[in-house]
Amino acid sequence: MLKRWLFAQRAEKIYWGSREVALAETRVIFERYLHVFSEIASCKDWRILDVGCGPTFVSRLVEGGEKFCVDPLMRFFVGKFGDDFVSSSFSFLSAVGEFLPFRDGCFDLVVCRNVLDHVASPRMVLREVQRVSRRKGFLVLGVYVYPEFVCKLKRVVERLGIVGLRESFHPHFFTWEDVESMLSKYFVVVDRRIVFCDRVRWQRITPKLMDLICARGGSSSVLGMFRYFLSCFLFHFFWNVVRLLNHFKSRYYVAECVFLGVVK
Repeated sequence: MLKRWLFAQRAEKIYWGSREVALAETRVIFERYLHVFSEIASCKDWRILDVGCGPTFVSRLVEGGEKFCVDPLMRFFVGKFGDDFVSSSFSFLSAVGEFLPFRDGCFDLVVCRNVLDHVASPRMVLREVQRVSRRKGFLVLGVYVYPEFVCKLKRVVERLGIVGLRESFHPHFFTWEDVESMLSKYFVVVDRRIVFCDRVRWQRITPKLMDLICARGGSSSVLGMFRYFLSCFLFHFFWNVVRLLNHFKSRYYVAECVFLGVVK
């Protein structure tokens, strides 16, 4: 799993390769989460933790409070988007979610968006989040979920190690029920909602997506380039067919769900 996680981290660096991508993603994410955080009461005296913040750190939507952002790629993000990471109200640390460098019960609110499917151990991350949260502390968890049919197929591809068909930066895949089951061990879920829903549509191939699929990079040789483009073609064709087949079973292919939880 460590090797797979390192591979996913390398794909993340490719994805966040430009400031334009980061700005575009930030705008989209803020639109999805603005109403979620607007419902949270004043946090000016709170300590807030953003786990796996990436270059967007959605915790910026929380007004006030002392904020701490952690990410295993923090040094990469600071070097790439340094100006955006300068703020007196934020502290940025390089760390993984499985081993958070904080004492027990020191945060009032933990934000964890689009993280669980990227980590080595989702359950360890949730356990750590519970550990560093104060009693009755709040959690805002954003997770991409798939219908059961798609999720099972993705897990088979991962288990068989089919590099050309697996998604580079997603070692894990969850259904709605999977997330509920994991959360129930550490938190009481008080609300849940869908903030984004990707219904059936044929995805076109883009140069950016080709780089993500083949995160190891292409070879300068003719054979290497052929394998590179073949991998891209097979990935897109296979998963677009899966999208269409999934249409007969579910109304969406992937959805971003937000779970609002309270520490048990």
